[in-house]
Amino acid sequence: MGRKGIRFLVAVLLFSGGYFLYAYFNLPPTREAKGILAEVGEGMGTIAGWGMVLLFCRGPLKLLLNEGPFGRRFFPTGAANHVQGVGHTVLLWLNRTHPPLGVITALLIAGHAAFSSRGNINLFLLLTLVVVFWQACFGLFLKSRMPFQTLRRYSYGVHAQLLTGCLILIFTGLGHLLVGD
Repeated sequence: MGRKGIRFLVAVLLFSGGYFLYAYFNLPPTREAKGILAEVGEGMGTIAGWGMVLLFCRGPLKLLLNEGPFGRRFFPTGAANHVQGVGHTVLLWLNRTHPPLGVITALLIAGHAAFSSRGNINLFLLLTLVVVFWQACFGLFLKSRMPFQTLRRYSYGVHAQLLTGCLILIFTGLGHLLVGD
């Protein structure tokens, strides 16, 4: 992520923080849903959170396993080959499970939003859903057998971004802070 991406994230964080303060002090609180469906939704949210961790830990693991100087900084000299062997095994598993895990996680996030909010929708929930399904759609496009190589390259650039992961983190964090009893 370059300087433009960081500037964009700072701007999003400032605007989101401003809206959060406005909504917290001026809008009626978003009530947490009660009942068995709300509990199911909370469970879905927990599982989706762990799915997001698995989906986004691939990137740092790829950086750590780089055989260049960046990767050597994190491993002791004698243990580097063993650690990298285990890391490559984990990375292969994460790469194989990434597409189905991404679809399942997006569906779990939608289920969490539907069951936990039940009509009590705030702006951060909508923004989170937009970014999550943006990621899911471009990820599905990458797995399709479309012959348009230019569109595939564009989709990869849009799908594989730390920026969208940070947006999801900002929106979900502030959205959950707005939910009160």
